This record gives sequence, C-alpha cells and structure tokens, in this order.
Amino acid sequence: CGSGIQEIVAGHVADPHQLISLLARLREGEFLFIDEVHGLGTACEEALYPALEDGRVDVVVRDRSRTRTIRVRLESFTLVGATTRLGALSEPFRARFRLKERLEPYGEEELAEIVARAAARLAAPVTFEAARDVATMSRGTPREAIQLLDRARDIAQVSEMEQVSEASQDHGTSQVDGDSGAILVPGDQEQSLSHYGVTRGNIKIVLMPKKSGETYGNG
Repeated sequence: CGSGIQEIVAGHVADPHQLISLLARLREGEFLFIDEVHGLGTACEEALYPALEDGRVDVVVRDRSRTRTIRVRLESFTLVGATTRLGALSEPFRARFRLKERLEPYGEEELAEIVARAAARLAAPVTFEAARDVATMSRGTPREAIQLLDRARDIAQVSEMEQVSEASQDHGTSQVDGDSGAILVPGDQEQSLSHYGVTRGNIKIVLMPKKSGETYGNG
C-alpha cells in the first residue's frame, strides 16, 4: 500500500511525552508498530486512548508559572502491537485492539531449513540431523535456533570438528534431561563447559527446552 511504518520497542518508551511526540509526527496512513507492547507503562497506555478513539492527543505546555493544554489532531494511523504476554496488557488497553491474531511457532522442519541456511551464511557445515536437533531445542523461535547454531559452531571449531553433526556424540558427549546435547557440548562435557564458563545448569535452564510440567532443580 506504500504506507510508512514507525517501529519502537515498548521498553524504550518510559515517558508518555515520548509517545505523544511520535504520534504527532506520524503521517496520514502510517503504521506505528510497538514491539513487546506489554512493556508499556500505564501512563503510556492511557496516552494512547484518545489517539485511538478520537484521533487526538493532549499536550501539556508549561510557560513559567502557567500550565495549559493544547489539543493536537493526529493524522489517521494504524497501531500494531506484538507481544508474547497478551495477558500482561490491561483489559482496557487490550480491548482497544479491534483485530487480534495469534502467530504460531515455526515447525521443526521449517526451523531446520532456517538453521541450514544460517549455517551456510556462517560457513559452518551442518548435517541435516544436527539442524533438526537445533530446531527441536529452539522452542519454535528462529532467534534461539540461530543462537544455538552459533554456539555449536564455536564449540565445534574449538574441538577441531569439520562440521556440526551428531558425530560429536562419539567424543564423549552425554545427554541433558534426555535430549541430545551433542551439538552443544562436544568433547569432554565438563571440560567444554568450564572452558566457556557454562555450567550444566545453564544448559538445562537456558539452552534446553523445558517440557510441559517439568521443573528444573539444582541437580
């Protein structure tokens, strides 16, 4: 449609005046995309109400001892919010979004393809089995898949492996919580972990996906 888009992260907007200033600069038909919209404070949420309902914002101007409010008419715009914590939005704010869509996580085969393409860009040869293992452990998120691949590549290079593969199990890699850790800690596990300043607990909590109903302890 040729409309422009302004993107912000909610956590970077602490003052509602920042948000009002951005709204006032939007052009006709533009989109305002707020990532992690659940991070907006109450004051910022409330600053959006008149903008969404009446197409205006109120700007408070202080002139020495006097304070006055100027009503600014906004251009027509579309607000888009993205969140992984829909329930964290207040009910009044959530109700002002007319259209609510849910994005499903990527499937393992899709993520495996993403991992394979990323491996080619990183010049890190990876077997299909290893790419699928990364996909399985990435919680359906490409970002986590790339992070896992990046870590696997670094460890594989230190271990002088030609490629990231399940073959690393032959070098003494053990399993963590029943899931293959081969692509994460090739070679002697304790040596590899200590070399990178990572404990077994880090891998269980940060790198490995938590199954439904599973809790992590200190063991």
